[in-house]
Amino acid sequence: MMKFFTLPFTGYSMYPCLKPGDRLIVRKVPPACLEVGDMIAVRNTYGRLMVHRLIKRIGLKCGMTKGDALLAPDPERVDLSKAAGKVELIVRRRRLISVASGPRSRFKRLYAALSRMGLTPGALEFKAKNVLKRILPFQKSVEPNQE
Repeated sequence: MMKFFTLPFTGYSMYPCLKPGDRLIVRKVPPACLEVGDMIAVRNTYGRLMVHRLIKRIGLKCGMTKGDALLAPDPERVDLSKAAGKVELIVRRRRLISVASGPRSRFKRLYAALSRMGLTPGALEFKAKNVLKRILPFQKSVEPNQE
């Protein structure tokens, strides 16, 4: 018997793959079924469920996760036996987007590799904004002198 649950997605850490307002259909799977590139639901240090991409397996039961739009991997390794599950479907504006089959599933390993290198669209956008902030200094509007 397969166990599924839904999870609302609220942040930008997985942008553009996941967007605020998306509803995720998550399936509970054994750790051996989790593959590099899967988006997995795990509890963070505060006990909240979060969804990040599995970017590296370390042994049979441990892994490294990262948000696609973030520059660095998550600081803690993940005990995959405690993962709540893997994202199978995204519900976005009444549309179902499968991540378990089709083109998205075929490119998940490539996306994990790009994420490890900080080369996903979300991470590149973040980097570009930081570069622009340094190049274009903040300018205050100057009021003309009233004499």
